[in-house]
Amino acid sequence: EVGGDAGEGGGRGSSGTGARVRVTFFEIHGKKAFDLLRGRAEVHLRADAEGEVHVRGAAEAEVRGAGALMDLLAGALALRSCEVTERNPISSRSHAVCHITVLGRRQKGEK
Repeated sequence: EVGGDAGEGGGRGSSGTGARVRVTFFEIHGKKAFDLLRGRAEVHLRADAEGEVHVRGAAEAEVRGAGALMDLLAGALALRSCEVTERNPISSRSHAVCHITVLGRRQKGEK
């Protein structure tokens, strides 16, 4: 499982005061969706009355700094499903959606 409080002072080059970033990352495979931040736990896509799609049950991780973000994304990408196809030795048979929200810089002493 990737996630938890992945930004708590960890990651490559993290100073603990970098930009705060929230991430959700899921994969759509056939008619199902899987959370890549929670070990491929199944999540559900739902559309509201305005047609906006919401992901129900997806984890949201908060990280600080580019290194922590890259570590989080690498772990999530490693969970994507891949298969051998007639044309490609390794092919993802799905679509991955990564939603990144940049919140701004965290001030020293702020939690």
